[in-house]
Amino acid sequence: MLRKIITALSAFALLGAGTVALAPAANAATSGGYCFAYETNNYPYDTQPVYIQVSDDGTNWVEGITVQSDTFGCGGFTLWGSWTMKYVRAVARQEVRTSLGGVAAVWSGLAPIMANPGNGYVDLGTGVVRCVSRSVFPCP
Repeated sequence: MLRKIITALSAFALLGAGTVALAPAANAATSGGYCFAYETNNYPYDTQPVYIQVSDDGTNWVEGITVQSDTFGCGGFTLWGSWTMKYVRAVARQEVRTSLGGVAAVWSGLAPIMANPGNGYVDLGTGVVRCVSRSVFPCP
């Protein structure tokens, strides 16, 4: 009996000292939040499209749903049905068009956190939106 008490107290002391830690629950998302800001001036990626992408393996992505950021560059999403129990990420993509309808520039960004398959809410962090392509005008 004394051995059990000593073992329990030793384990408890190690936990209290911070030398033993339980692994945190994996990020798992059926809902979540994100933010985006432009790299050039750190302004929010406000009222722009954000694509919530899902993947079975974390490498091959498909667009699940399209949402829109708020005036602060942030927003949220909820997945349902066949879009659940998958890896999840948020992608910002904005095309700037010319007056003739051609693409002048493409701004793109990826939220820094990818959620693992599961149920729950995850904050995907704040992504940086960069000018990644131009056809007529130089990126600022």
